[in-house]
Amino acid sequence: MKKVIKLLLCSLTFSIVCTQLILIAADLAGVTGIRQRSVSSLIYLGLVTVSGIFLIEKTRAPRLPALRLREVLETEGYSKEYYAVMLRWHDACIKRGYPTAARLTLAESLIDGGHTEEGLEILEKLEVNDLDRGQKQIYYNTLLYAAVAGGDREAADRIFEKAQPWLYTASSKAISASVKHTLGCYEYLCGNIKRAEALFMQALDSKPAADVICEVKMALTLCYLDTGRLELAREQADSAAQYAGTVPLQQKLDRTRRLSEEVFRQKLAGTA
Repeated sequence: MKKVIKLLLCSLTFSIVCTQLILIAADLAGVTGIRQRSVSSLIYLGLVTVSGIFLIEKTRAPRLPALRLREVLETEGYSKEYYAVMLRWHDACIKRGYPTAARLTLAESLIDGGHTEEGLEILEKLEVNDLDRGQKQIYYNTLLYAAVAGGDREAADRIFEKAQPWLYTASSKAISASVKHTLGCYEYLCGNIKRAEALFMQALDSKPAADVICEVKMALTLCYLDTGRLELAREQADSAAQYAGTVPLQQKLDRTRRLSEEVFRQKLAGTA
């Protein structure tokens, strides 16, 4: 709200000053018609509109270059180029006064790319109490996923205790499926396969983006392998392949498929 008021005051002040300068210049040039109230009012309103649009555009949060990042993921994965693009966006956000969202997104991408220590270092510097509700959900989701991905059950348990109130109430379409996937991975780490499977199915019901669908289907593959439903495991792995549009997902899928085939071979050897 303060930022909006500041922008409004700047726009009005700029427009008043410029209108007066234009009127003075018109007087010096001998143009008298511009002093008519209707004309000067139009000039002022036009300046307010133009300056308002300019200031809003100049100070709004920079848009994440999602298309460019996607292109790099599809060809190179989490490469130096990927993080160069991400850091340029991050720095632009800092300059315009949007540090928290930028740092959360950067930390998330670092952890996803295997740079867990760097990502956690960024999260540790954030003041959790200063985050809004949506930011807290992203914060705890990222923190819990990092612990689960690293197989650190003790750390995951500690984070889960704090994260529950935020993660189980995440209803935004932008994060809901990702949160359910993370919670499912946590339950899987704890050995609660049925609970994990239920959360993964809920994630799919949330109609997530393709990359999340791929992650969830690979997770379901593991659940089915662990419970002896080998045909279902193979079906999920095959289905996940349709959504593996990036290098990191293709690499994960290759590992999942190799594990699936190994379990199949062990089963065949046991029945021979």
